Amino acid sequence: REQTLGPTHPETLTSLNNLGSLEHALGRNEQAEALLRRALDGLTSTVGDEHPQTLTCKEALALALAGMGEVKEAERLHRQALRGREARLGPTHPATAASRASLASLLHATGKEEEARQ
Repeated sequence: REQTLGPTHPETLTSLNNLGSLEHALGRNEQAEALLRRALDGLTSTVGDEHPQTLTCKEALALALAGMGEVKEAERLHRQALRGREARLGPTHPATAASRASLASLLHATGKEEEARQ
């Protein structure tokens, strides 16, 4: 895609996000991080910080970072994605609920039980 569409085309960036998510699923979080940061930078520049693709990429990067023990940055990205989804989709949308669950899972795993329940 990069050769055909160019490095900043949204479809190229979505492919980078997908590859990064696959690397994370395979336990290769360092490789995932590099791909996801590149995708996130491109998506933020191309389609904006609050675009659904950008929010999805933030969550994918948060998962990879959490897998590497970078929980502060992971939490920050999860919160950004949740705020963006609440603003764009509303508090009851399934994607918003999924973002809320991802954040709660991270909070629970880091000992923030009370906040995770909220």
